[in-house]
Amino acid sequence: MSTETTVVEEIIPFDRNGTESSMDFAKRVVMQLYKLCNREIFSTVGVYPNSDTLKACKTNGVTWDRLMPHIWYNITHRPGRALYVNGVLVYGGTCQPPSDELLAAIKAVKHTYCTAPYH
Repeated sequence: MSTETTVVEEIIPFDRNGTESSMDFAKRVVMQLYKLCNREIFSTVGVYPNSDTLKACKTNGVTWDRLMPHIWYNITHRPGRALYVNGVLVYGGTCQPPSDELLAAIKAVKHTYCTAPYH
């Protein structure tokens, strides 16, 4: 599996042309992330195609019960934006792989509280 699609091989990437709906994908990813991370607050980072620093990205702290709709929203309403959850790429959007420096910054994001409402 290529690193352009996913950072952790346990996460099977979303195929926009496949048969799986974005909601089913979000459910599957939440279960996989919970097994991998086992946290109460998940740190998400939305990376826009022109993002070159963490400051140009959108970060959120998301509770377990809000993670599935958060992933679904990002796939459905932010299709160009890549989404990382706890440093794991769950949706690549239309972005190129980030620089090593940006990827290290994404993996370092650790929210300790829920940042809802998200924007």
